[in-house]
Amino acid sequence: MEKLFQQTLIIEQCLIGHSLLNRRVGIFLLLLISLAFMYWLPMYLGLPLSSKGFAMRMLPNWI
Repeated sequence: MEKLFQQTLIIEQCLIGHSLLNRRVGIFLLLLISLAFMYWLPMYLGLPLSSKGFAMRMLPNWI
């Protein structure tokens, strides 16, 4: 739990920083997290997926 809190603080510091590069990194990280959430969301919600769609969302070491 503490590690998640530290990562959240890192993203927050990037977003409120004065450097344009820091802000871009913060926005990129939030976008990356959002896309990953949407990519795996159907599997977590139990929505019907094709076999190919399910296999695509599984990492090789999960099988």
